[in-house]
Amino acid sequence: MDGTAKAHQGEYGAEPGVLVEVPQVTTLLGAFAEYCSGYALMSTNDHGLRVALTRRDDNTVRVFNATKGERKKFQLSALKERKEDKWAAIVKAVCQCLLSSELPISGFDMTFKGQSASADAPSITA
Repeated sequence: MDGTAKAHQGEYGAEPGVLVEVPQVTTLLGAFAEYCSGYALMSTNDHGLRVALTRRDDNTVRVFNATKGERKKFQLSALKERKEDKWAAIVKAVCQCLLSSELPISGFDMTFKGQSASADAPSITA
């Protein structure tokens, strides 16, 4: 987790206000629960995703994929899906859901790092 915090501080010049680790889940048996009567054999591993967030006072969202070295930036007041967003489309979709639920959110700086961060967008959402 220290690597994620350091990447966040290096990118944005601020200590993360929130630091979260999400483990990756490996399914050995039961990927299709309907064929296994609902039973599954699953576990977590250390190849998950680590996320650091810092709140901003404006409507800007900046996202840094420290694993790929890629950056995206958008405004909460002008959320539009664009093909070139790739992995950042997931962050935009979550913001859109929060805003459509009338939850007040402000801009934020986000850094994520980990093996899951190098996956394609459909894999990350799964």
